[in-house]
Amino acid sequence: AAGLLDRTATAAVGTSQLTEASGPPSPPVAILGLFNTGTNLLWKLLEKNFACVRSSDVVGLPLWKHAKPTDLIDFYKSKPGAFKDVVTVAMIRDPLSWVQSLRKSPYDLKGCVKNAHWATAGCQFPAPSSPGSSFQRGLAAHTHAFPVSNIESVW
Repeated sequence: AAGLLDRTATAAVGTSQLTEASGPPSPPVAILGLFNTGTNLLWKLLEKNFACVRSSDVVGLPLWKHAKPTDLIDFYKSKPGAFKDVVTVAMIRDPLSWVQSLRKSPYDLKGCVKNAHWATAGCQFPAPSSPGSSFQRGLAAHTHAFPVSNIESVW
């Protein structure tokens, strides 16, 4: 990104901030990952350290960050080159650590952790929880059944 960003030292806090220089805008960023993998933390860190960070939504590429990457490919198949200028980051977490965090904070997978055999029982990966966009309506058909212990290989 040389030439796109200027590094400005902030002596008061001993860190550096990146600010957008004149020239083309920075590429949009799409962050993907399962629940509890750090997607929100990564976005907050990007916003804090790169003043010019933009979401893929700003270029007309809405996506559900928890969607399975292959479902995104299928959904955007009719739009070749849709991700051409998008920086895509997929967050992956150690599977054992992820299963522990899922039990504590299951989010949309709360129905999967209720029974005594939750780690090996079947679980339905949910459709996006925020309805509205055609992308999200299109993904409603892309729900997957899996045992929680196998989700890393499914996603």
